[in-house]
Amino acid sequence: MYFVICKDKDCKWFVKCSKKINELTMKLRKYNDIYTCEANEENKVMQAKALEAFARAHPTFAPVDLFNEIYCKYGVHISYWTAWRARIMLLEKMHGNYEEGYMVISEMKKQILERNKRSIVKWYKDSVNEFVGFFVAYKTSLDGFIVGNVVKA
Repeated sequence: MYFVICKDKDCKWFVKCSKKINELTMKLRKYNDIYTCEANEENKVMQAKALEAFARAHPTFAPVDLFNEIYCKYGVHISYWTAWRARIMLLEKMHGNYEEGYMVISEMKKQILERNKRSIVKWYKDSVNEFVGFFVAYKTSLDGFIVGNVVKA
């Protein structure tokens, strides 16, 4: 019989299993998934930075890529759902989340118009006030279009 517990003595998480007759597989006897302790803050920050570095190096990463990276680096299998949530958290950390982005749209429109006089900036909402789209046409680009010249950035 094998009994695995958390190194934090107050934590209630444990796994109890035994070897099956063929000696190649294990049978789960009991499992308490209530993990009540917190990981060391320094360790959490280090792992988060390592995963963020991976995400920045692979901007089109999928949950399965995180799953493989965590297994290769730490030898730990995580579920696809956990990898999916980690991907969402990493993307929000790197780019912000949608709710915060929508909250600054009117300010962004105002600042574009202040710095680019006579440009066209519109943002569209539907009947229940949900964001639909954002349009920007800078005055310089419009002038170049009218004249027929390509405006280079």
